[in-house]
Amino acid sequence: MVDNGAAGGSDAVTIYRTTDAGRRWVLLARSPTPAGRPGTRGAPSVGCEKTGFSFSGPAQGWITGYCAMGMVLQESVDGGRIWRETGIRVDDWGIDEFPPRFFGPETGVMAGGVGTRTGVDDTVFTTTDAGVRWIAHRPPRATSGPIDVISGTTWLIARGETLYLTRDAGADWTTIRSSLPLGSIDASALDFVNASDGWALTFTPDLAGTLWHTTDGGRSWKQV
Repeated sequence: MVDNGAAGGSDAVTIYRTTDAGRRWVLLARSPTPAGRPGTRGAPSVGCEKTGFSFSGPAQGWITGYCAMGMVLQESVDGGRIWRETGIRVDDWGIDEFPPRFFGPETGVMAGGVGTRTGVDDTVFTTTDAGVRWIAHRPPRATSGPIDVISGTTWLIARGETLYLTRDAGADWTTIRSSLPLGSIDASALDFVNASDGWALTFTPDLAGTLWHTTDGGRSWKQV
């Protein structure tokens, strides 16, 4: 997915596909651009900022994003040529989300945030019917920081020096004190391969990055 330009709360994108490891790319869909270039039939809508896209298989794909008063979740079932709004609704004030990860054809997990009058609370949305319905899950305490989806049932949410871990899709949460201020890092800079082994990327005010590694679930970290 390539960004074609954003303006006034709109965001035009183009979707390409490769079947030969990137040697050749075929255009699948293109949104109308703010400059007036026409789009393809059934292309992703221009409205709202896009946060990314993902596919659960060769046919079904998702584009996520956010607006001032809501979220964007568009779906394709033909490999990315035709896109439609899913109509998903959450009864809260202002939300955003990031591309879902699917663990099989039916089970998907999508990290996001639900806006409140005082800020944004981390929220994990799950589906067990290939995206027909999404259910919101929140940690026991309001958080606003990176979310890492490890599996369909195991997730990590960071706030400050605290990690919240669930291994049962949000039914129970374990609080872990961390030696690293994880809540201040970018949402895409926390990546665990399992509940114990993970990586984090922190940045200084001048954007110098430092890579960290943990083997005890985030309790202690070593600089790489």
